[in-house]
Amino acid sequence: MVLDATNLETRELLLQLRELLASQCNLEVRIEVILGTNVDAKRVKAFVSMSGCSVEISDAEGRRTLLITGNVCCA
Repeated sequence: MVLDATNLETRELLLQLRELLASQCNLEVRIEVILGTNVDAKRVKAFVSMSGCSVEISDAEGRRTLLITGNVCCA
């Protein structure tokens, strides 16, 4: 799944990711999130890391891409 978040505010993106991850409870996920800034990438990485997933940030063509992988932990 690819989510282009270059035009989303960080709060809106975090809400969408929270809902998406909650719907994938105890399942393996692979989500690419395209962001515009490094600050947004770091905020989203910190947020997603709390779900138990791995997050890698890559930088290409002036955009940041987060690759979220792993098994979503649900409490």
